Amino acid sequence: EEGQLNAVQGDLPFEGVLDSGAADHVADNVDAPGYAVEPSTGSKAGAAFIAANGARIPNRGQMTLALKSEGGQPITSTFQVCQTNRPLWSVGKICDAGCKVVFSSKGAEVVGEKSGKPL
Repeated sequence: EEGQLNAVQGDLPFEGVLDSGAADHVADNVDAPGYAVEPSTGSKAGAAFIAANGARIPNRGQMTLALKSEGGQPITSTFQVCQTNRPLWSVGKICDAGCKVVFSSKGAEVVGEKSGKPL
């Protein structure tokens, strides 16, 4: 009946997958406990994402996460909230933000376009 506030202390792991086909950064709210889901332009318009199998996945809003890279660098990123198996980082949005994504046989790395330094 009453609203519930959950306090989260300490660093929680947030494992996202780089996705070159994702139109936006997406995550389920269960992937980021303690963060509020706020209405987004897409959720207000009744927008949805289309899955690889053609299924329609409703946009439930957005959450802005304060994250840290493995090296401890702060990262603030807004994720659209929808039902997904794991958080997806949109490679296109990363590149639009002034970074590049370098893929190799050992994995992928996000690099600052101007600095050339890994993020």
